[in-house]
Amino acid sequence: MYIGGGFVIAAWVNGVHIISYPLAQFSKFHIYRYPGLDDDKRAKMRSVITKYFNKPYDFISLILNGIPEILSLGFEPLERFFEGKLPYDNPNMMICSELVARIYQEVGIYFEPKAEFVTPDDL
Repeated sequence: MYIGGGFVIAAWVNGVHIISYPLAQFSKFHIYRYPGLDDDKRAKMRSVITKYFNKPYDFISLILNGIPEILSLGFEPLERFFEGKLPYDNPNMMICSELVARIYQEVGIYFEPKAEFVTPDDL
């Protein structure tokens, strides 16, 4: 998630960190901005982001995210059904798409019912 000034917050295998990219590198990324993000929500996001620094990477969530995707064969209602059957939610560990979803949830924007199972496709 781009946070400004050439900085990105991301969940890597070594946890959630802020990294800096040269601005020229961003031409190689697909950058999306949520259309309902007003100035108040953007300001709240800035204050929320710091609570996620240094959270560990969630390898279990990474594996569990694949199960509903595979079993549903791309059928969204079935994928949601399977996600609802997985009793896993660990807000103290992150994968990259979950990190973005949890930050947005804190300002009232929900991509999926459970942030734990948000995928890059959902974003």
